[in-house]
Amino acid sequence: MNRFKALFACLPYTNTADENYVEANFQNVIYIVFILLGKWSEIKMHTALGKADCIVKTASAIYIFEFKRDGGVEKALEQIEKMKYADAFAADGRPIEKVGVNFSTKERNIADWRTA
Repeated sequence: MNRFKALFACLPYTNTADENYVEANFQNVIYIVFILLGKWSEIKMHTALGKADCIVKTASAIYIFEFKRDGGVEKALEQIEKMKYADAFAADGRPIEKVGVNFSTKERNIADWRTA
């Protein structure tokens, strides 16, 4: 996450007031980084109850990311549980890591993150 924070700190800001654009911009950067690292990734993966913001699969684990903008990591982790995103991978056998990430509009960066 420290590398992501450094990356976001280098990105020029946009003058757009469209909040959806700002959140999508954060999601796309994280997705591109994982793809460039050779990790299978998908953003806005549809499940039975909703859309997980980002899924990353490695040889040893599956990571479910939920991003919030000015919303807090607890809210992000609660959404992963409420929408049962992990159920889609229950038969996979790999450990599932749930990651809540909060982006700060003011800082234009990752404000906080936590795994569960």
